[in-house]
Amino acid sequence: VLARSAADGRHRFSAGAAGDLALSSGGKVSVHRQGQSVWEQTEADAISAGPLLTGDNVVYGQVTGRLVARSAKDGQVRWQSRLPGSLYGKIIPADDSLLVFSNATETLLAVDATQGTARWQTPVGDVLLESPLVIGNQILLVTKGNRLLLLSLASGKVQKELQWPTWLVSVTMIGSHSEPMFACSDLAGNITLLSLNDLQPTHTIQVGVQLSGPVLYCEKLSYIWPVLQSSQSAENLAAEIKSGPLRTGPGLLAADTQGFIYI
Repeated sequence: VLARSAADGRHRFSAGAAGDLALSSGGKVSVHRQGQSVWEQTEADAISAGPLLTGDNVVYGQVTGRLVARSAKDGQVRWQSRLPGSLYGKIIPADDSLLVFSNATETLLAVDATQGTARWQTPVGDVLLESPLVIGNQILLVTKGNRLLLLSLASGKVQKELQWPTWLVSVTMIGSHSEPMFACSDLAGNITLLSLNDLQPTHTIQVGVQLSGPVLYCEKLSYIWPVLQSSQSAENLAAEIKSGPLRTGPGLLAADTQGFIYI
């Protein structure tokens, strides 16, 4: 349990494999282990990207474009670099690089994870709807202007681009499939499956309601189907349904603006 922060009230965190937790709020970043504070550092400028707990480092970015890596053990600065614009959102690990986005310049940058030096930068021309998704040697970007971009992880070069016809809500990867795929939901009430090879739709699920929040991919689902007891009708189908956990294969979970969940 962590103490309440009196900073700006916006908390970001990253969990490590050993149970460590990096937490940032306002200009403060800290590391906790088993509920106990390890170290805490207050910066002069707000932390707007990360933190990311990766290996032995905690990496975070600031509104000034400063990207910092500190030792997770004692908080000492390992490296720091100055990137263009205000850094924002999650910092995504990708092989030996870190992906960070600059809102001010609307640019995705890849930096060396050991030194913080920039390897490449790609102007996107928009801010991001969601954090970059790394799939093998490619990066999938979704912008608030409803564009889907597929970039090379090695160079940042745009390989494919698709303009979506309506407002996108969420994007998620789909696992356990022979062809790499992802699903996106939109305000028209559709969930569309697309191929990562060519960004072309392969199947559309028409939910028919206004969707809200993320779409989640689940490898396995297990849930309880309620039994309705009724003595009024012997033909009540619900009374014949057996209770207990029901299992189904891979599926997508989505919610609408009224709070209903769809499988």
